[in-house]
Amino acid sequence: MNLRLDTSIQYVLRVGPVMAKRLEKLGVRTVRDLLFYVPFRYNDFSRIVPVSHVVPGTTVTVEGVVHSIRNIFTKTGKKLQEAVISDTSGLLNVIWFNQIYLPKIIHEGDRISLSGPIGFFGNKLVMESPSYEILGSDEQELLHTGRFVPVYPETAGVSSKWIRGRIAYLLSIQRTLLTEFIPRTILQEHQLVGIYEALSNVHFPTSLSQAEVGRRRLAFDELFFLQLTSTIRKKEWEASQKAPTFHVYEEDVKEFVSNLPFVLTDDQQKAVLHICADVKRTYPMNRLLEGDVGSGKTVVAAYAIYMAWKNGYSSVLMAPTQILAQQHYQTISQLLSPFGIHVELVMGGKSTNIKNKISNI
Repeated sequence: MNLRLDTSIQYVLRVGPVMAKRLEKLGVRTVRDLLFYVPFRYNDFSRIVPVSHVVPGTTVTVEGVVHSIRNIFTKTGKKLQEAVISDTSGLLNVIWFNQIYLPKIIHEGDRISLSGPIGFFGNKLVMESPSYEILGSDEQELLHTGRFVPVYPETAGVSSKWIRGRIAYLLSIQRTLLTEFIPRTILQEHQLVGIYEALSNVHFPTSLSQAEVGRRRLAFDELFFLQLTSTIRKKEWEASQKAPTFHVYEEDVKEFVSNLPFVLTDDQQKAVLHICADVKRTYPMNRLLEGDVGSGKTVVAAYAIYMAWKNGYSSVLMAPTQILAQQHYQTISQLLSPFGIHVELVMGGKSTNIKNKISNI
C-alpha cells in the first residue's frame, strides 16, 4: 500500500488495528501524526568505548559478541538475566531484571550493541539493565544505542523503542511525500532547515544542538499555521459580516479633540486614526485596544462613541463591575457633554426597568 501523510496509522508496516488503537490514546491516528510525534527528551548513549575502558558511575555504549546469556532464578524469587559480552579488549557482565524472554531474543554469538550505566552487582562490575540492539551488519544504523536516543510519551503496550522503529521506517520511505511548503527564500532568511531534515534532526539527532535546530523549524511551522488559520478565519468573517459604513470627516475629528481638556498622546492619536479607517468599511470593526491602567483607553472609546453618534447611531460601553461602570459613566459623560450627547447608566441588580431605559437613550 502506498502511504500518504493522511493514511491511517494502522496501515503502516508492523502497526495494525491493535497497535493503532493504542496509538490513538497518544493522539496518533495518521502517518503525519506519528512523523510529528516529538520526543520529550533524549538519552545520551553517544559515548562508545571498548569493554576494557568502562568505568563505574558512567553511562556508555559497548559493542561486542554475546559470549553467553541465561536466566537465573534466585531462592528469594528474583528473576535475573545474565549475559557476558566480549570484544577484542575483554569481557563485560551484563544484568537485566524480570525479562525472562531475553534469552529467546539474544543468542550466543550475536553481535550486539548495549547502552546503559556501569556499576557493581555484588562484587562484579556490570552494565545494568541496558538498552540493546542486535547488529546485523557493519552498515546498520543504530536506533536504540550508540547515539542520542529519543524518548517519547508512552502508553500501555507502546514503548519508545517501538515508536523509534516505526518513525525510522517512515522517514526512510516518506521523503518524497514530505513536500517543502515554505519558500527557500524564507527558510534562508530565518535560517531554517527543510522539513525532512527537521524531522530527522528531531527524531534522530547526532547532538542536542542538532535536535534544537529541528525543533526550531517545527515551532516556526506551528506558529505559521496558527497565524495563517487566523488570517483565513478573519477573511471569511469579513466576507460574511455586514456593517453600516460611517462617514468620518476631518472637521469632526478636530471638533472632538479640541473639546478635550488635555492633548492626546501619539499612541491615542494613532488608535483614533485606526478606528476611523475601521468604521469606514462595510464589515464590523474587530479591534483590541490594549494599554496600562490610566493610559487613556476610555477617551479612545469615547471617540468611537462620538463617531457613531455623528452617523446617527447609539453605542453601548459595557463594564464587568458596577464600580467600573459608574467610573466610565462619569468619564464618558464629561467627555461627550460638550456635544449634547445623552449618556445613561444602566446597571444590573437595580429595580429600574432596564429595557425602557435603553429604548429611551
